[in-house]
Amino acid sequence: MQIPNGLLFSKRYLSVIAVWVLASLCFSVQVFAQAPPAPCSGIGAGASDALLQLSLKDTRAVFHQGEIITLQLAFTSKSKGKYHMDTRTSGQNGRVTRESFCLDPVAGSDPLADYFGTGTFSLTETAPTGNTILKRHPFRLDLDLNEWKSLPSGTYHLVLETQRISQVTPTGEQVPVLVRSNAIQFQVMDADPSWQEAQLTAAITALDTGASEEARHAARVLRFLGTEAATHELVNRYWSLNRQLNGWNLMFGLVGSPHRDMAIQEMRNAISDPQHPITRDFLRTLALLEAASDPQFKAASNAAQTSDEFMQAQQQESAVIDKLVNQHLAELSSVAPQKTGNALKVSMETLNQGRNMAALQ
Repeated sequence: MQIPNGLLFSKRYLSVIAVWVLASLCFSVQVFAQAPPAPCSGIGAGASDALLQLSLKDTRAVFHQGEIITLQLAFTSKSKGKYHMDTRTSGQNGRVTRESFCLDPVAGSDPLADYFGTGTFSLTETAPTGNTILKRHPFRLDLDLNEWKSLPSGTYHLVLETQRISQVTPTGEQVPVLVRSNAIQFQVMDADPSWQEAQLTAAITALDTGASEEARHAARVLRFLGTEAATHELVNRYWSLNRQLNGWNLMFGLVGSPHRDMAIQEMRNAISDPQHPITRDFLRTLALLEAASDPQFKAASNAAQTSDEFMQAQQQESAVIDKLVNQHLAELSSVAPQKTGNALKVSMETLNQGRNMAALQ
């Protein structure tokens, strides 16, 4: 760039340069503020006096594929009153994600990606808000890795990055701090059919006769087991999210099942099963599985470039779900008189609810 003689140090030129530099700095700050570090990059994890110790429950290191892998997190700080921590964990009807699961090698998939990635389902109530101040004495949380990762067989190294921690400044402001855990190693091996059968049998027994906590654990065993027999049992037992115990775990198990085609077919058959109660919850779960089986279902939201485009795409997804639910309501209307007992009562309530909702539209 050629600068005319005498202009280089003129007030006007210096003013132009100052404006240009200021604009560039503002743009840079804006760009970096809008682009937080990528998960598992390690960038920003520099709080030496806020610690996260990661371990495996019961010091186990080898698991069957589909077995629950419980991670134990212990948060500590030697700096009294310096750090606050979000203590929420996943409630029965949602998922609190404050950690990134940094696996090496990178593997597995999110079993609930279709549920939390669809606008009509993604906003669900989770555990109540809670927080604490980090101290020398550890604050402990247990997380089941299976909620976020369905892993194939292999040997893995795992580090967690947590966004639960915030530093309290002298003015009382809470500034988020990214904290990385130590690394742990574990192995996932192919599940033996005899082990899978034993897990299934024990889970069924606990669901039928166990106390509430035993039944909850059994529902989670079914949810993560990943076998055809477990999928069949999930369909057979699930009918409502909130009107039956462990309904959310049963539903999440169906969403995450690797045997989706089987789940869809058996859920369709349940509509005409005289002894299976059918709720709108059941039909919406079936509709989600059907819609998500179409590769084009998420195409628009995945390709969205703006928030408006994304919201529009999610509205379209919701419309697809609603259309499928209405189709199944019509099917239920024709077979409901064949149902008996509680299945008849619940199914008729569902049909009446559907008619009332249609009348309001």
